[in-house]
This record gives sequence, structure tokens and C-alpha cells, in this order.
Amino acid sequence: MSTYSRVPLDPVTQNKEYFSTQSQSKIISSTIRQCTSTTNFSVQQMKRSMSGNSIYSSQMNNPPPARQQLGKSLDIVCFLMACEIERFVAENDKLKYRIKEMDDKLLDRNSYEKQIEDLQARLLQLQYQESMYRQEIEITTTQFSEEVENWKIKYYTTEENYKNQNEQLKQTLLTGNQKHQREIDELKQQLIFQKQSNEGELFNLREELQNKQQEIDYFQLQLNQYESEYQQQQQQGQKVVELENKIGMLVCETERLNTLLRQKLEELEYSKQRFSTLNQESEKQKSEFRQLQNIVDKKQKDYDQLNQAYILSTNELIKYKDQDQIIDQMQNKINLLQGEVDRLNQVLREKIKQGEEWRQKYFDSENQCKEMKQKLNKLDQLQMQLKEQFDVFQQLTNNLEDQKIKNNQLSQQKFNLEQINTDLISKIELLTKEIERLNNILRLKIQELEDWKQKGLHFEQEYKIKNNQNNDFVNKLICLTQEIDRMQEQLRQKQLEQQNLQMNKSQLQKDLNSSDLTNQTLKIQIEEWKRKYQDLELDYQQSLMKNKKIQEYENTIAMLTQEIERQKLILQSKLQEFEEYKKQMIAEISKVKQNLALKTNEADEWSSKYRKLEQSYFELNQQNKTIEEKWKQSLVRIILHCSEIDRLGQIQAELCDENEQLNTQVSHYQNQLKIKDEQLYKQIDRNNQLQKQQEDEKSKRLGLESQLANLKMYQENCVIFEQKVQHLNIENQRLNEQIRFRNGEIEDYKTQIQRYETKLQLNNQELERINQQIRKTFQEQDEMRKEKERWESQYHLLQRQFDEIKQKYHQLEIYKTKYGESENRCSMLVTEIERLNQVINNKQDEMDQLKKKCYLLEQQIIQLKQYEENIRILSQEIDRLQAIIDANETELKQWRLQYADGGAQNRKIQDLLYHFVMQSVEIESLRSRVQEKEKEVEEVRKSSLAPYRR
Repeated sequence: MSTYSRVPLDPVTQNKEYFSTQSQSKIISSTIRQCTSTTNFSVQQMKRSMSGNSIYSSQMNNPPPARQQLGKSLDIVCFLMACEIERFVAENDKLKYRIKEMDDKLLDRNSYEKQIEDLQARLLQLQYQESMYRQEIEITTTQFSEEVENWKIKYYTTEENYKNQNEQLKQTLLTGNQKHQREIDELKQQLIFQKQSNEGELFNLREELQNKQQEIDYFQLQLNQYESEYQQQQQQGQKVVELENKIGMLVCETERLNTLLRQKLEELEYSKQRFSTLNQESEKQKSEFRQLQNIVDKKQKDYDQLNQAYILSTNELIKYKDQDQIIDQMQNKINLLQGEVDRLNQVLREKIKQGEEWRQKYFDSENQCKEMKQKLNKLDQLQMQLKEQFDVFQQLTNNLEDQKIKNNQLSQQKFNLEQINTDLISKIELLTKEIERLNNILRLKIQELEDWKQKGLHFEQEYKIKNNQNNDFVNKLICLTQEIDRMQEQLRQKQLEQQNLQMNKSQLQKDLNSSDLTNQTLKIQIEEWKRKYQDLELDYQQSLMKNKKIQEYENTIAMLTQEIERQKLILQSKLQEFEEYKKQMIAEISKVKQNLALKTNEADEWSSKYRKLEQSYFELNQQNKTIEEKWKQSLVRIILHCSEIDRLGQIQAELCDENEQLNTQVSHYQNQLKIKDEQLYKQIDRNNQLQKQQEDEKSKRLGLESQLANLKMYQENCVIFEQKVQHLNIENQRLNEQIRFRNGEIEDYKTQIQRYETKLQLNNQELERINQQIRKTFQEQDEMRKEKERWESQYHLLQRQFDEIKQKYHQLEIYKTKYGESENRCSMLVTEIERLNQVINNKQDEMDQLKKKCYLLEQQIIQLKQYEENIRILSQEIDRLQAIIDANETELKQWRLQYADGGAQNRKIQDLLYHFVMQSVEIESLRSRVQEKEKEVEEVRKSSLAPYRR
């Protein structure tokens, strides 16, 4: 092993010396080709060496020409072998990382049990919530349906009431509006006549106004002519022309200067906008830098994830050591699931017991129904007994009739008396029935009288109400007539006001004419005084204006200097901020580079740590397989338990449905029992009534016996009954007379009611007519208001025209004053032009300075763009490297899948490489010895041939 450890290190140093000493490129290329050929040949030779020693000895005795040159390029071969070994180690690392990821996925399955339990609990909660929501929905639907029906009933009732009320109101309006129609027609005719008269007056007024307007325009033209003539007489023609030329030149100059100022201001605004754009670009660069910083943070997170992966790998080692504990936990979970299954079985048993109890209750209710049926049968039997007793009673009655016949046969002598008595009794009964009939007729007539009285009172109340309504309508009509009178008075007042305005207008026109004459005289005097006063005033105003302009110029210069200094300070501050931002960007870029270097170092450290963990990982693979088998078994058990739980849940739901059906049946039977109880109570009442009827029949039987005894008493009372009959006949006659009298009163009331109804109809018609008249009056009022507004608008227009005439008169005076001011403005404009030229020069200098600063800023922006391109290139390079890493990871995953047992293969490869290097070293040493021997042979041969050559 000592030779193996020395051989790979020495060739590296020799390789460096070799490539430093060699100068020719051909030698380097030939050596590289020889190295590739020798490596391929060495692999084949290593395979053949395993077959036998004879081949090995033959190769040692007769080496190929490529192998003969290995003594010269052995260091290159060792270097390439070391590179190949490092590649195999890197691939092995990738395979280990892939295997670790697969193990992580297997560990994630342990959390599935908890998820299953949570999902089951969630399902139960959702089922309960669904049942609750369904009950609530049913309750709410029933409530809403009841409310909708109630609202429908209310709607139909209210609709009928409103229809009736609308019909009544229509009838009342139709009857009430007819009275006032004539009055409204008369008022309309009056209004039409007034309109025609007013329109004629308005036409006359408009013509007068047009004439006055024409006169005013004529006077204005004359005034303008007089003013122009007066100005021509005052001023000389040459001075006027010179002043006008100067004014035109000054105006042009001022316009030119204003345009220059606008251009300069636009340039300033453009520079400001450009500065703002530069600021925006700087902000964009800041945002991009922030994005780069975010990318760096993401990379930091990736490195943190690697660290976490390392920590997880260490934790996995601990977990693999504690797999027995995990298996125990799984067994405990299985035991818990079995306990849960037992609990569910107990719940099912309880539900089954409850179902049995409900079934017992159902059977008890059926027994109660059977008992009730038995009771009903007993009632039917009692009814049969009652029928039998009734038949017995009929038989007894028949026996009584037989006995009566026998008694009649025995009492033939008393037959005549009985016939007389029966005749009397029949007469009495007829009389009593007649009396009762008459009494009933009286009662009915009295009730009809009371009803007619109530109707009469009701109609009287309605008549009073209608009278009140009529009175209200009459009052409204009175109010309307008053309103119409008031409107007519207002119209008269307006007409009087118009007449007054016309009078005032005529007076004002007279005043205007007189004032025009006075104005002309005053104008002449004023113009003479103006000539004297203007000469003095010009000097004084010029001095004042010069002083004011000097002060204004000084103030404007001070303001402009302050503004320029402020803008300079702002630009300096912006430049300082930009330079600071630039420095910060450079510092942050350097920090990012340092962080990248640190992260690369950390990645190398993590890779070394990961290599150390690989050895422990291969040892734990076998343990993991056993744990997977146990885990699969536990999963099968869990699935079986879950299916058992689902089956029990279905059984529980079916039992709940059965319980609900039993509850509905029990409630149905309870309702039937209540109905049967009511029927029993009714039958008991019937039995009591039958018993009472039997007792009454017994009493009647006794009464018949007593009647037989009292027949004798009837004979005595016949005389008394005859007297009573006579008295009743008299009373019947009296009652008939009363009935006739009442019938007459009723007919009188009917006639009164008909008369009231006709009155009500007439009143309704009057009300409708009144309502129509009221509507017409309202329409006419609206028309009157519109006409009033129109007259008022015309009045306002006249006032405005009068005010405009006054304003024009004042404007004439103002024009006179403005002409004197225009001359002063010319001198002021000259000085203003000079000041503006100075300001323009100053602004031009400031613009040049700003352009220089903008040029500097543009150069700095170009530098920043270069920095951005560099950053973009770095980001692309990072993405490319990331893609390469991802591709390598995918290849590593494939190699891991192909080489699951990579540890043993790596060991074999290392052993073979060890043997290969040892053999190559031995071969090279032997080759060097052979070459030395050949040299010795040649020297001997030369020494032996030397004398012959001489």
C-alpha cells in the first residue's frame, strides 16, 4: 500500500516538470496519443491477466511498441488514471445522493396514517354538517312557503279592496267634476281674451324696443365718428404714424422675446424631464440590483437547503438506528386501531340494542293497537246490544198499541168522547201551530225592520259623508276661484308694472337725450382741460413708473438668482446621491462576488461531508429493506382496518335510517291511537244519549198511563179550551192588524232607501263633475304660471338690455382713459424688452451648464448599463452552471438506479486499479532493466568489434 500511495503523487509532480521542460507541441500530442492507446491497452491487458500467467509471461517477453514507450510517459498515465478515479468517485457521490432521496420518499410514507385518521374525522364532521344543513334547509323552505302563501292571500284581498276603492273614487270624481265645468269654461274664455290683449301689447313693446335699439346704435356710430374726428384734430398725423410703428415694432419684439422665453422654458422643462427620466432609470437600476440581491438570497437558501439536507442525513442515521422503536410504534398504532375497531363494535352493539328497544316499542305499540281494536270490537258489541234493546223497546211499544186496541175495544162507550177530545186537541194543536207561525213571522218582520233601520242609518251616515265630501269639494272650488282671482289680480299688477316700465323707459330716453347734449358740452371742456393736465401728468407718471420698474426688475433679478441657486443645489444633491448610489452598487457587487466565493467553498465542504456519509449509508440499505417489508405489512393491516371502519360506518348509517323509519311509524300509530280515543269518547257519548232516550221513553210510558187516567179531566177542560180558542182568535186578528201596519212601515222605509240611493247617485255624479272641473282648473293654473314666468323672463330681458346700454356708455369713458395709458405702455415695453434680453442671456448660460451636467449624467448611465450587462452575463453563467448541475443530477439518478450496489463495485475498481498500477510499475521497471541489458550487450558487441574496425 505504501507504493500505491506514493505512485499517484509522484507522477503529478513529474507531469508538471515534464510539461515545463518539453517545448515542442508535436512531442506533447504524440505523448497524449500514446497515453490514450496505453490506457486502452492496459485495460485489455488487465482483463487478459485474469485468464492465466502464460499470456502474462508472453506479454512480458514480447511487449508491443506502444508499451515500450510507457517508460517515457508514465507520469501522464498516472495523472490520467487519477482523473479517471476522481470521475468515478464523483459519479458514486451522485448515486449516493439519489439513493438518499429515494429513502426520504420512503420515510414520507410514515405520515400517511395520521393523514388517514384526520381525513376520517373530517368526513364524519362533514356528514354531520350536511345533515344539519339539510334539516335547516327543509325548515326554512317550509317557513318560506307558508309566508309566500300568506302574502299571496294578503295580496289578493288587498287587490280586491283597492279595486273597489278605485271604482268608488272614479264614480265620485265623475259625479263631482260636472258642476264646475261651466265656470272653468268662462275663466278660459277670459284668459284667452287676456292673452290676446297681452300679446298685442307685447308686440307693440317689442317694436318700440327695436326702434330704441336702432336709435342707440345710430347714436353710438355718431359718438365714434365724433371721437375719431376729435382725435384727428388733437393729434398730428406724423406722431400718430410714428407711435403706431413703434408700437408695432415693440409688439413684434415682445412677441419674439416671449417666444424665446417659451423656448427656453420648454428646454428647461425638457431638461427637468430628462433629469426625472435619469432618476427613474437609477430607480430601475436599484430595483434590478434588488432583484440580483434576491437571486443571491435564493442561492443562499439553496446552500441552506444543502445544510439542512446534511442535517437530515445525520438525523436519518439516527432514525435508521432507531428503526426498532419505529416498528414498535407501528405495532402500538395497530393495537390502537384494533382498540378503535373494538370501540366501534361496541357502538354498533349499542346501536343494535337501541334498535331492539325501538322494535320492542314498535311491538308494544302494535299490541296497544290490537287492544284498541279489541275495544272497538267491544263497542261494536255494545252497539249490537243497544240495537237489541231498541228492538225490545219497539216490541214493548207494539204491545202497548195492542193494549190500547184492547182498551178501545173495552171502552166503546167512551169512543165518542175520545173522538170529541181528539178533535179538540187537533184544533188546539192547529191553533198553537198557527200562533207559533204568526209569532215567527212577527219575529222575522221585526228583524227585517231592524235590518232596514240599520241600513237606513248606514245610508244616512253615507249621505252625511257624501255631503261632507261635497262640502269639501265646494270649499276646494271656492279656494280655486280665490286662487284664480288672485292670479288675475297679479296679472293686472304685472300689466300696471309694464305700463310703469314703459313710462320709465320714455323718461330714461328723454334723460339720455338731455344727457347726450350735456355730455357733448362736457366733452369739449374736458378735452381742453385734459391737454393741460396731461402735460403735467406725463412727467410725473413717467418718473413713478421708472421707479416702480426699477424696483420690479431688482425683485425679479433677486428671485431668478435664488431660483438658479436652488436648482444648482438640487442638481448637486442629485449628483452626490447618484455617486453614492454608484459606490454602493460597486460595493454590493464586490460583496456578491465574495459571497459567491464563500458559497463555493461551503459547497466543497458539504461535498466532502457528503462523501463521508456515503459509507454509513450503504451499511443502512439492508436494514432499510427489512424495515420496508415490515412497513408494507403494517400498511396492509391498516388498509384492512380502514375497510372494516368504513363497513361499520355504513352499518351505522343504515341503523340510523331504520331508527328514523321506526320513529315515523311510532308517531303515525300514536296519531291513530288519538283518533281511536276520540271515536271511543264519541261512542260513550252516544251510549249515554241512548240511555237518556230509554229513560225518556220510560217516562213517556208513565205519561201515557197518566193520560189514560186524565182523559176524564180533558172532558172537563174542553169548555175552558173553547173559551181560550175564542180569545186566541181575537188575538190573532189583532196581530194580523199589527203585521199589516208593520208591512206598511217597511214599504215606507224601502221607498226612503230608494230615494236616498237616487240622491247618492246624483251626488256621485256631481262629485265626478266637480273633480273634472278641478282638474281643468289645475291645468289652467299651470298655464297661467307658465305665462307668468314668460312675462317675468321678458321683463328681465328688458332690464338686461337697459343695463347693457349703461355698460356701453361706461365703456366709452374707459376707452378714453385707456388711450392715454397706451402711450405710457410703449416706454414701459422698451425697458421691459431690454430686461428680457438680459434674462434670456442668463437663462442661456444656465442651459449650457445644465447640458454639460446632462452629458456627464449620460456617461455615468452608460457605465451603469455596462455594469448591468456584466451582471446579466454573470446571471446567465450562473443559470448555465445551474442547468449543468441539474443535468448532472439527472445522470447521477440514472447511474444510481443502474448501480444500486455501487460500494462493492467501487471497491473492486479500486482493487483492480491498485493491481493495474502495481503491474504497470513492475512492467516499467522490467522494461528499464531490459533496456539496460540491451545497452550492455551493444557495448560488449561494440567493444568486441572495435579491433576489427580499426
